Amino acid sequence: MELEKYYSGEQSWLAYTKMFDEVWQNTEFQNELLELLNGQVDLAQVIYYHNQENSINWLTKKVPALNGVTPIACLHDKTLVKRLKECLMRMK
Repeated sequence: MELEKYYSGEQSWLAYTKMFDEVWQNTEFQNELLELLNGQVDLAQVIYYHNQENSINWLTKKVPALNGVTPIACLHDKTLVKRLKECLMRMK
């Protein structure tokens, strides 16, 4: 399934990311995570929330919900960024 086809849109994404502001403030490895994500705070916040101390490791793992693409590889393509964001919004 190509999740980007179901992407809820930037407005939904931004509303979703606001829930993680407080958790993000206490992240010990913010700088490292931000560097890997090209400074994209919104992605860093959500990835940290869902993966906690495994966040950096998760970025380099092939994720079945991303059709076997690594989250870090998604950053290089606008369509794959939408896939990543939709995947993150569906995580529990």
